[in-house]
Amino acid sequence: MFARVSAAPFRLETPRSQRQREAGVLAVLGWLSAFPGETWQQCWEASGAEAAGDWRELISTEAISGCPSDAPTPPLSVGLLVLICADVIRPSLRWLLSFAPARKSLTREMARTRDTKVFSVMDHTCVTEQVGLLASQRAMIHISVIMAAKGGRVADIEVGDCVELAEITATLPKDSHGTVRSPLFCQLLLRQGVLGKDAPAALAMFCGRG
Repeated sequence: MFARVSAAPFRLETPRSQRQREAGVLAVLGWLSAFPGETWQQCWEASGAEAAGDWRELISTEAISGCPSDAPTPPLSVGLLVLICADVIRPSLRWLLSFAPARKSLTREMARTRDTKVFSVMDHTCVTEQVGLLASQRAMIHISVIMAAKGGRVADIEVGDCVELAEITATLPKDSHGTVRSPLFCQLLLRQGVLGKDAPAALAMFCGRG
């Protein structure tokens, strides 16, 4: 598995950046190996990371490398990002929407490693339709979050995934970064023909109350 996440498309061209990335992956896996589970996903769920305020605070330097406590901590967030994009770990939708650091660079890496062409088309759609930069970025984040939590590519996203995301965002603070209740992500998916010809044309029809 480590060989796979160290190769294309996850590998970076810059040697120093790649070494940091590999150190982060090894650190996260080393920490997770202490928890029960037959898969890394099961270890992640057993770790209590999603219940913690900041999962990185659960990890001591000794726990991941056997190094002294004053040794520099490997880039844990980078390591987790690689494992998410490689579909080794699938955090929950709620955690991904609630914990802003988990979304840092997620869209860029999903586009680079999992579905480059489709993300490029969606980005072009936002530009040609003159969608605001912030709105388009948040829509892309929502799509990336679904892919991270459910696995697969953009084409694998289903109506139920959109409904679940909408229901979760409705329970989060309105000012939560990246959780603006915008239907744009659904509209982009509809434009791609992802949700099927029978999918509602608007998010309100997915989960409307009336």
